[in-house]
Order: sequence, then structure tokens, then C-alpha cells
Amino acid sequence: YTTPSGATRLNVRMVGAGSGASAVVTNNGTSGTATTFTDGTLSLSAGGATGAVTGGSATAGGTSTGGDINITGTAGTSYMSTNVANVNYGGPAGACSVFGGGGSGGLAAGGNGAHAQANTGSGGGAPGNTGGNTGAPGAAGGYLEKLITSLSASYTYTIGAKGTGGAAGTFAGGNGADGLIIIDVYYD
Repeated sequence: YTTPSGATRLNVRMVGAGSGASAVVTNNGTSGTATTFTDGTLSLSAGGATGAVTGGSATAGGTSTGGDINITGTAGTSYMSTNVANVNYGGPAGACSVFGGGGSGGLAAGGNGAHAQANTGSGGGAPGNTGGNTGAPGAAGGYLEKLITSLSASYTYTIGAKGTGGAAGTFAGGNGADGLIIIDVYYD
């Protein structure tokens, strides 16, 4: 990123990538990766979320460092559990980041989880199931804001890559969403 000529301040807002949901029966979701914005002295990192585990408990949201405001991403909830025939559970929705957009859960009679909305850092939705456990939903990436008043000529950055949903054993988990950086430029 090249700082525009005449700029006096940059306000950086960013979110790490969300994780994918696990599938029903087998296959975990993968973790999202961190979104970063750095120069020789500044190091901002909005962490990616932990991938969802099949049959697992809640998965952790990403943590952020270096911001004036650092917010941990919302965790994914645990799966819904039953071993009673004909009991239908819809899959839990993916965790939303500060930008919203978590993937919706699969149908109560079984179905794949939905992908998170693009570039929100939110988690993928978990698949539903009939007579058995649902998948576990994805978590959201961490968020931060930083007002930079001592500007560098340029910065390097990385947009966090989304975690993918677990491939269907019975039903598939939804993908998380990539991270995002928004830079507001101020002039005097």
C-alpha cells in the first residue's frame, strides 16, 4: 500500500479470515489465516479463526494485536447432538465478525452448511442432520482499528485467506470468509 501524497493520517480497520465449518460424520473445517498490515515499526495483525472440529466443542475466534482497538472474533458454537432416530437438527450458523455475514446452518432434515458472506471474516455454517450430530460451525476472525499519525511512504499487507468447510461425509460444512482491510485517508 502506498500512502497518498498529502495524507496526514490513516485509519486502518481490518478483520482476519473466518474458519470453515466441519462436515457431518467426518472432516474438520480448516482455519482462516491472519490479515496483516506492516512497515518497519508498525505491526498490525487481525488473527484468523480456528477451524471447526467434527463432533467438537466451540472453536476459538481470532485474536488481534497492535490496534488501538482489538476485538477477539466470535467463537463458533458446538455441534447439536442426538442419537435418536427421526430427531431433526438444523446446523448452527457460522459466527459473525463485526461486519456480519456468518453462513447459515443446513436444513433440519439434513443439508450442507452455507458459505459465509464474502470478505467479512465470518465463519461458515454447519450442516444439519437427521437422527445424528450436526456439524460444528466456523468461528470469526479477529478485528482491529488503528489510527496512524506518523506515516510511512508504504506498507506491506496480507489479506487473510478463508478456512474451507469439511467435505461431505454425509453433508458438507460451509466455507468461512476471507479477511478485509479498509483504509480511511485524512488530509489537513
